[in-house]
Amino acid sequence: MKNPTVQSQLFIVSGVSGSGKTSVIREILKIGIVRARFSRSCTTRPQREDDVAGWSYEYLSNQEFSKMALDDEFAESAEVHGNFYGTPWKNLYESGLVFLDIDVQGCMRLRQVPELESRIISVFLKCTNEGAFAALSRRPDLSIKEKEIRVENAMFETELALSNPDLYDHVFESVHGKLDDLVLQVSKIVPR
Repeated sequence: MKNPTVQSQLFIVSGVSGSGKTSVIREILKIGIVRARFSRSCTTRPQREDDVAGWSYEYLSNQEFSKMALDDEFAESAEVHGNFYGTPWKNLYESGLVFLDIDVQGCMRLRQVPELESRIISVFLKCTNEGAFAALSRRPDLSIKEKEIRVENAMFETELALSNPDLYDHVFESVHGKLDDLVLQVSKIVPR
């Protein structure tokens, strides 16, 4: 299924749970500083109450996801927090700038695809464990245990992101309650 003529410029925003990656992308697209689109990932996780229809994810069963993976329909895919996530190749065919909200594993996988390497600009949003937990504490859909697991995973993901100097082009500090500042910082490096 892989198309050898990927046309998109990929703007990857990664960060730990609660770092604000989805909010940053939404705000940049809402402001309209650049003509771009959002790459909606596929996932096997259940839909949350606050997920936006047509924006958040394409929700799939485990069987549907497995079939797409076997048919090589994902540019990258990974298991994160017990669920599968993937970026469909079809999201990368159209020319222009496309924002991807993906985790560290996904960024690593996309960086390993030779025809994509020159098309990637990547940003990692780091935050303290306290900041991540504060953001996650506002998530009623997660149990305390799930929040603790995500904070533990955050430490691993941050170490992985920061210990690979070629993985991210830019690293920004995500401070709880300072979304506007973060949006401004990231928007300055978005290609026009």
